[in-house]
Parts: sequence; structure tokens; C-alpha cells
Amino acid sequence: MIPMCFIAVLQLSVAGGAAGILFLYVERWLYEKIPSRYIIWLNIVVLLMFVIPFFTMLMTKEDNYQSFLEDSLMVITGKNEIQNKFYDIIQQTGISNQIVAIWLIGMILYFAYEMMYYIYTIKTIKKGISLSETIWQRVLNEVQKELHINKKISLYGKIDVAQPCTIGIVRHYILIPSLLVNQLNETEMKAILRHECMHMKRNDVPLKSAMQVLSCLNWFNPLFAILRNSLYDWIEVGCDEELTERFTKEEKKTYIKVLLKLTEEKRKMKRFRFAAGFGERKNTLNRRIKYIMSENKKRDTLGRIVVTAFLLFTIPVSSVAAKNTDVVLHSIFSENVEFVDVNDFKVNEDGSVTITQIVEESHYMGDIKDTTRILQEGEETAEPRHTHNKVKTTIENHIKYSNGSCEVFVYNADYCASCDTYWTKDVVSSKKYKKCPH
Repeated sequence: MIPMCFIAVLQLSVAGGAAGILFLYVERWLYEKIPSRYIIWLNIVVLLMFVIPFFTMLMTKEDNYQSFLEDSLMVITGKNEIQNKFYDIIQQTGISNQIVAIWLIGMILYFAYEMMYYIYTIKTIKKGISLSETIWQRVLNEVQKELHINKKISLYGKIDVAQPCTIGIVRHYILIPSLLVNQLNETEMKAILRHECMHMKRNDVPLKSAMQVLSCLNWFNPLFAILRNSLYDWIEVGCDEELTERFTKEEKKTYIKVLLKLTEEKRKMKRFRFAAGFGERKNTLNRRIKYIMSENKKRDTLGRIVVTAFLLFTIPVSSVAAKNTDVVLHSIFSENVEFVDVNDFKVNEDGSVTITQIVEESHYMGDIKDTTRILQEGEETAEPRHTHNKVKTTIENHIKYSNGSCEVFVYNADYCASCDTYWTKDVVSSKKYKKCPH
């Protein structure tokens, strides 16, 4: 069951990777052309492609995906010498099981770390300075009323954060750097609290928390982390854009001044992964300022068209990319699948399949007559000698073990048709099968 889950994760990783590359390519073209919320939607959908198996719709339609789940041998054609060696290494070393174990352990550790980090962060918040009896609380009440937010929000000053941020899913907190608590005027306080409250109104904190948890499935894929961080950047842009949409030009300039003031903090920022902050990443500053000061009309129609076109193109492309990996991945990690060459099997009239391992000019011991003698090289029979007309050939010996596996040995041999005798020599090759296909 676990190997099948891992195969699904790898296929999801391929599908999401294909969609992610397309998104990163068009993201620059979409910059400033459509409202940021549409780019956020696209980014979320791409990340969900790492989790939701859209590609199974294509495989189910072709009625072949279920075959990989059944406890039966799948015959795959077109194997070459390189594939032979590769799959032999996989079967003999058992490395596929080790890879699955590493992924499973990594996923559990990643999830446990994220949960412990979140719990620890929430517990340490109340060790900060409560701002409930300060001017910050009065300004917060005004902002909540202005933005129609009825949630209960607790304000704390924290010495170990360098940027204001919002955290909490059940209970909501706004954290203010301790150094800024007494250094900002009321206008600057209002700008900060508006931004943080807008994060709550847009439910950005649950979204970021969900993405952190989903990261545990694809902890090994750096592209998922890149796309997740891109989403976090666009969340900040979207929050700014929505908040300042009805601001006057002067109000926008004041807001940007506060943004610049906080960004210029020289201290190393301690970022909370489950939090939404006022200015988390310096490399998004220019993008945020451009979206804040943009006076272009919001191109909602273009945004909807772009989102629809992107999804209609990306989902099929990513599904095909994932489907094209099903044979290889199931052959490596599934015990139900075995690779054989196109010439190694035949379909009978009743629809059943007979599988054999055919070697050119070779004889199979199971097909040799009982009267045929098989001797070691140099050994002779007890009957009067005659002149042997030996022909070079190969002979196969199939050994089946009690656990259902088997092994096929191929020997060099000499054959004399006159006395119907084989003389076996050295072993040419041997191959083990986890599940006997013969």
C-alpha cells in the first residue's frame, strides 16, 4: 500500500512540476497585466496539482490505471539493454524499498517538525508584551470596524520578530516587534494594522498554514518550495493591492513609506512560517510598490480569461506528463509489475498470455525429453563411444522457489543430436524474479 502511495506522490510531483514550470514562465508576462488575486489563484491551483491527482481521470478513461492496482503481472514491451541492467539493479539491490522508506520517514519528520514549531510559536506568544491597554489596541479597534472584522484579535509585542505579522488559526494574534512599539506614530500604526487585519479578512494565515502542511508530501521537491514561496510573495502583493485599492495617492505614499521603513530594519528577520507578515521578503518590495501605485483599471475580464486558458491547457499537459511515468514508476516500486521484452510473451486464442524467456538458439530444460542426457563439460556416457557432432548452443534452467520467486540460469552448452546429449559449460547469465512469470 505504501509503495503505491509513493508512486502516486511521484506522479503528482511530475504533474505539479510540469504545471509549475509553465506557471513560472507565464508569471512574468502576467506581472502588472492582471490583478494579483488571479495570479494567486493560479499559484494555488498549481500547488494543488502536487496533491490532487487530476491525471487519474485520463488514465481511468483509458481503463489501464486499475491494472496497476491488481495483483497480477503487467507485461510491458520494448525493453532494451540499458533498461535490462537498470531493472536488474533495482530488483537485486532492493533500493526501491529503501527510497520509499526514506520518503515516508522524511514525511513523518517534516510533519512532526511543522506541528511542533507551530505549537511552540503559539505558546511563546504570551511571553511577549500585551498591547491591550495601549494606543495600539485603540487603533486596532478602529481598523476592525473600518474593515468589518468581528474576529477577536490579541495584540502582543515580541522581541524576537523584526516585522509585524499575523498568526493563529483558531485564536488570532498580531505580533509587533518590541523595538517598534513606541517608535511609530498613529498613522504608521494604522497602516500596519490595516495590512495585518486584511490578511485575516482574506484568510491568508490558514492558506499559508495549509501549504506548510502539504509540503510534507513533497518535501523532497525543491520546485514545490519555490512555488510555495512565490505564493507567499503574491499573498503580500494581493493584500497590499486590495487594501489600497480605494486609497488616495497621498495615502498610498504614506503606506509605502511605512513599508520602506520596516523593510530597512537591519536585524535578521525571524520568520514564522505559519504567519502572514507586513514585509517578509525584500525581493518583493518593488513588485508590491508597483501594484500599490498602479492606476490602471483592474482587468478582471482579462484575468478570468487568463486563468481559464491556463487551466484548460495546463491540466491536460500535466496529466499527460504524469501518465507517461506510470509504467516506469510502477515497474520500479510496485511488486505487481515485471518488464519483459515484446518477444517474450504471446497472447493465446482464449485471451490468456503465455510468458517465456527466449534466448536465440537456446533450449529450455522444461521442454527437453526425459531420455535426453545432460552432462557436465568433459563427462562422457557409459555407452560405446561414437564421433559426436557437437553444435554450440545455450540451455536454460528455470528454478522456482517456495516464496513464489524464481531464477533463470543460461548456460553455454554443446549438443549432439546423434546421441541426444547436452554438455553444459559456464553460466552466461542469470536473472531473478520477485514473482515468477513463467
